[in-house]
Amino acid sequence: MPEITKEQLDLIRTRCSWLLTAVRQGQVSPELALKGLEELIGAEALKARQTLPKNPYRISVKAAITQLRRMNKTLNLGFSEDEVIELEDTAPAWPDGKYMFRVMRPRLDTGDNKVLDTFNMHLACIDNVRGLSGVWKKKDLRRTDFKLSLAGGDATHTRGLSWAIINAHGRLRLTAENKIPPEAAADEALALAWQFPKYMTENAGLRHWLMGYQMSQRPFEESDLAAREPGNEEQQHFLAVSVGKVGQQIRLNNEWTYPGKREQYKALRSEAGQCFPVIAG
Repeated sequence: MPEITKEQLDLIRTRCSWLLTAVRQGQVSPELALKGLEELIGAEALKARQTLPKNPYRISVKAAITQLRRMNKTLNLGFSEDEVIELEDTAPAWPDGKYMFRVMRPRLDTGDNKVLDTFNMHLACIDNVRGLSGVWKKKDLRRTDFKLSLAGGDATHTRGLSWAIINAHGRLRLTAENKIPPEAAADEALALAWQFPKYMTENAGLRHWLMGYQMSQRPFEESDLAAREPGNEEQQHFLAVSVGKVGQQIRLNNEWTYPGKREQYKALRSEAGQCFPVIAG
C-alpha cells in the first residue's frame, strides 16, 4: 500500500477541521462534508500511489505468456493451451512498488513428490534461460535423499497455472510459535529467477531466501552428525537463490537450522545482502 506523507496528512487534518466547523455552523450539510472529505482522501492516496518508485523490470502479460509457452514446449511441462489462455485472461494488474513483481506459478502434480518435482522444474527453466551458466548447487543440494515440502502445508500445492504477486525485498517475521508465516515465498521466488533474469543478474550476490520451502535431510558427513544437537539428526534448512558475482551462475544455497532456533533466523536476516521474498497477492 502507498504511504501518505506527513504533509498530506496535515492537509487532510486541516480540511477535516474546517469541514467540522462548517457543519457545526450550518454552512455545510454533514453529507456534503463527508463526501468532500472522502474525495480529498482519495485524491491524496492517488498522489501517494503515483509517487511510488516504478519497477524497471516490468514485463507485459503477452511477454510473460510467450515465455511460458516456450518453456512448456521445450521442457514438455504438460500444460494445455486452454490452461495457458486461461492464465493469460486472468492476469492481475502489475503491482506498484520498486521490488514488486507479477510472476507465473506453474505447479505439477506427481503424487508424493509434487513439491520437489515442481522445484526441479523451476531449476530446469532457469537452466534453459541462462544456458551454459545454469544452476550451481551447494554440496548438500546435490544429493537425492532430501525431502522438500511447503511451510504452509503441501495441501496448498495443486496442479495448474496461476499468478502470484511478490515483494522480492519483503519483510518476513516468524510467528510467535517460531513458524514460517504463510506469505513466505517458495516456488514463487524460483519463478522470479527464470522469468526475470535481468533483475537477478543486475542484483548479483543478493541472496533471495525461499522461506516458503522446508527442506530436511541428514547431515552430509557422519562427523558433522556428532556436532549436531541430540535428537536433531534430521535438520531443517533455509534455501536461497542468487546470482554469483563471478560467472553469472544461479547459485542455490542452504543454511542449516534447528526447529525453534529463532535467533539463527534473526542473525541471518540482519546480514547484508539478504532479502526475503513474500507473497503479496
